[in-house]
Amino acid sequence: MGLNAYYTDSEGNIIENPRYLRKAEKRLKQLSRKQSKCEKSSKNRKKAQKQLAKAHVKVQRQREDFARKQAVLDISMFHSKKVLAFCFLLSNTIKWSTIKLYLPNCISLAFKETEH
Repeated sequence: MGLNAYYTDSEGNIIENPRYLRKAEKRLKQLSRKQSKCEKSSKNRKKAQKQLAKAHVKVQRQREDFARKQAVLDISMFHSKKVLAFCFLLSNTIKWSTIKLYLPNCISLAFKETEH
């Protein structure tokens, strides 16, 4: 059940799904059990709820981080006019310094394209 592969491109390259929730299930199960055994409205239950919430947020952030990094890596793989288009599209959503870090040829491509 779920995604077999996170991403498959037109060339057949496959990026596996990291399955962060599956990896964190044991810890989430322990924290959930700990929270359920605490007396309701006690201070320890509130602490346990915070720990459980933090564990869920960690999984969420891992997923988001992986997706962002994969998007930047996928964009950097293009070595054609598509790179230039992505640079200008992403300049509004991602910091320009990040684009320059992953796409050092982005600026030189822009000047080459405008000269022709």
